[in-house]
Amino acid sequence: SSQTIKKTNTNRNVLHLHSKSTNIRIWATAASVLIVAFIGIFWFTSQQPKLVAQSDSTIKNVTLADGSSVILRPNSSIYELPSSDSKRSYKLVGEAFFDVTKDENHPFSIKALTGTVTVLGTRFNVSTWGNATQVYLEEGKVQLQSVANNTLILEPGETATIFDSEISEVSFSNGTQFKDWISNSIVLNSTPLAEVVKELEHHFNIEITITDIESSSELITGTIPTNNLNQTLNDLGIILGGTFREIGTNKFSFIPLN
Repeated sequence: SSQTIKKTNTNRNVLHLHSKSTNIRIWATAASVLIVAFIGIFWFTSQQPKLVAQSDSTIKNVTLADGSSVILRPNSSIYELPSSDSKRSYKLVGEAFFDVTKDENHPFSIKALTGTVTVLGTRFNVSTWGNATQVYLEEGKVQLQSVANNTLILEPGETATIFDSEISEVSFSNGTQFKDWISNSIVLNSTPLAEVVKELEHHFNIEITITDIESSSELITGTIPTNNLNQTLNDLGIILGGTFREIGTNKFSFIPLN
């Protein structure tokens, strides 16, 4: 009888110890999973671009951490990219004019839609609307690099465009048509109609449909103010010989008058 009791107590003790051990392993496993998940979330978050500033329907002036100044065109955004301490890396969506603080030990770069612009200290304009990245250099020197790693160096007064993986030939400009938006206007100098439409669509965050013009490559010359949507569309309509009608929320269609 005493042996039976002894065995029963022994079995209970063994069962109890086994249960504690199993619980400890379960909690340890759960804790490990949580730690791994936390590390994963932290790593993923740390690798994402950080929004620095964005503009709405008006131009916005921004000062970056290094003292560089940025003028954001309406409906544009700039993000800080994860990078080492030796770089100043940003991503641009839309268009902006940059005045970069010179720092030879810390290159300044802008990642755009189809490539990257790298500088040491300079003044330049970058646009990413229209499925291309266009750069105009006012002062200093910049390097353009496409996603295919083609490169080009711009000198003051030069402009070039990165489209898909190719970089266009260099052309020269006095900068008027690239900085016009800062003074709420667009300067057109034999500019293709399709390009005008794309620029206005970005500037006002709208959609424009023009189906009654023979060619979207029709060239337009003139200056159109951009501080009022209705006035802008009215002026463009006069140039095209028609008017624009709102056909939906932020959607406009051209109606010829003849």
